Amino acid sequence: MKKNKLGENANIINIDSFYSRQVAINKILDEVSIILPSGVYLNSFVYTPPKKGSKEGEDVSAKIALAGTAPTRNVFLELRDALRESEMFENIA
Repeated sequence: MKKNKLGENANIINIDSFYSRQVAINKILDEVSIILPSGVYLNSFVYTPPKKGSKEGEDVSAKIALAGTAPTRNVFLELRDALRESEMFENIA
């Protein structure tokens, strides 16, 4: 009985850890849609969820890749700058 209880506690901890690393994709899409300048069209949105690292404190953040078209280079740079200014995103290439 005691072993079973420990196993249940471990499962609860694993579930809690899993959900604590999750990001609501709808919030990401909302932010992108607000930031997206007029005339920019996205062809692809790829979301890679965060991963638990093999060592303590070695977690890998979620990643997002966007592909699309902009009418001019300046409009593209406007999008890039807006993504960099957003508190939701970091390490914009």
